[in-house]
Amino acid sequence: MKKTYPAAALTLVGLLSMGTANADTEFAFSGFGTLGWTHSNNDGADYAASLYAPKGVGRTHSSGMSVDTKAGVQGAANFGNGLSGVLQVVSDYRADNSYRPQFEWANLKYQATPDTFVRLGRVVAPIFAVSEYRNVGYAQTPTRQPWDVYSLNPINHIDGINVGTRFEVGGGTLSAGLTGGHVKDKLNAARVDGPATIGNLNYENGASTFHFGYSKFKLDLALEGSQSTPTELYQSLVPTVGPMIGYPVANTRFKGVDGHILDLSYAYDSDTWLVQSEYAERRADSPVVQDANAWFVLAGYRIGNFTPFASYSRSKTVTSPLSHPPAASPFPGALTMACYGNPMIDPSCPQALQLDGLTQLINGLDTALAGDRITQHTASFGVRYDFHKNMALKFQYDRVFKPGSFATTNGGQFVNTQRSASWMTTDQSVNLITVNLDFVF
Repeated sequence: MKKTYPAAALTLVGLLSMGTANADTEFAFSGFGTLGWTHSNNDGADYAASLYAPKGVGRTHSSGMSVDTKAGVQGAANFGNGLSGVLQVVSDYRADNSYRPQFEWANLKYQATPDTFVRLGRVVAPIFAVSEYRNVGYAQTPTRQPWDVYSLNPINHIDGINVGTRFEVGGGTLSAGLTGGHVKDKLNAARVDGPATIGNLNYENGASTFHFGYSKFKLDLALEGSQSTPTELYQSLVPTVGPMIGYPVANTRFKGVDGHILDLSYAYDSDTWLVQSEYAERRADSPVVQDANAWFVLAGYRIGNFTPFASYSRSKTVTSPLSHPPAASPFPGALTMACYGNPMIDPSCPQALQLDGLTQLINGLDTALAGDRITQHTASFGVRYDFHKNMALKFQYDRVFKPGSFATTNGGQFVNTQRSASWMTTDQSVNLITVNLDFVF
């Protein structure tokens, strides 16, 4: 029998059609969770697999439970006459080093016809193929969706309106959706705030599912954390010293960062074989949000209650312009080196050389910011074991390779504000072992 894990997840996030014949209010309660443990053999930086998490496993601790561990509960109500509502609260590792619960779904839904609906409130941003049930580990074959691809998305939920409809086309079902509203959230190193619009198409025919998604955003980004990265140091210096050298002054926030994400995917899921593939590209008009392309392929085969699988994923930064044009230096480099480290407090430096030292420093930071890339690739192997009703045990091995050089710094898809220079400028291989217990109720 075909194991419809996504269908089980859709039940949990309130996407099942609710009957409208009964005018009495009906309530339902459900939940899901993951108990996870991950080990990394590389202490150069942390693997986190979440834009919320400020740290993970590797540099902070070689092993830990923060990468995948989470829990969610949901209440759904059917008020009759096509009106229903859903509340979903998820607790996972957050930017404030806590497992503070947060609403992921909180909306009212009106089923105008059997095939058309409107939602008002908070909805999960449907940017990728499995975005709507990304928190439900039980609904996914691997321990997590390939992070090389899913890390490109800075938007997890939207407060606004979501409309959808479906048609029978060519022996299959074509679903269309449009979501628009406001994004306000705190990620591991930034706060995001601004409007976003997402459109998507899904076509299901037999065992095949095709997905197309396009999201447009214009976000204010407020960078946070200690001044230990080029981005953070840049933000602290430019507003204060920029006017002294005639350099364009950046706000303490990057305002109105304009960008988009394009997503294409195909999935095949039969009684035995399953295949998933996805391609995404992200573009933005600020180097704070790297332009990048990413893709993955995954294949699995069901043998009774066991599903062995393998996947390969890759993300690559696409060169983007600097946030400001470099300011020209009127002095030979040797003259300003003495003032480069402490240009404001060294009395032996003439004022002109002090200012030139600041010019070179800001230019260098701007270049470093644009060069801090997120290129890497990952090979993964694992097995899923459905040992009990609504429970699955998963084992997964990941080998992540991150290139690096002095000419082009590259942090990969890793976190930790105390990353060493050697991590950014050298090739790094990271071996990860993960064991997860997923469940729904």
